[in-house]
Amino acid sequence: MPKLTNLDFAIAKFAHGAKIAFCKHFSDEFRKGGKVDSLTDEEWQKLFFLSTNDQNEGGLGTWRNETRRRLAETLHKFTSSFTAQQNDTEEFVKGKQTSDEDQQYLQQVACQRDASKLQKTQAENCTDEG
Repeated sequence: MPKLTNLDFAIAKFAHGAKIAFCKHFSDEFRKGGKVDSLTDEEWQKLFFLSTNDQNEGGLGTWRNETRRRLAETLHKFTSSFTAQQNDTEEFVKGKQTSDEDQQYLQQVACQRDASKLQKTQAENCTDEG
């Protein structure tokens, strides 16, 4: 078996080179004078960063936690509520819904959806194979 007398040195050099390459290729916008560094206060206020690097991760984690709290809630109900919260639907509706007829129409559509048994149909069509 060959001796690896310079293994520590090789690993240190590799790690140092990887750090330099990473900084060079993935952090230009954060350098002094870069795009992020030169943002105005107003631009900083408008910035939005996802809490994870996977948009589904936040939703799936929320679903997992909600199923513990609300055992009978369907995926359809959760998705509707989650989407409405994320999109600030309530504020949108307050600005657009101007009459009792609007409210009655929305209630009618919701009742039709509930009567369609959409969630039950989806659950029945779901199998372990996919």
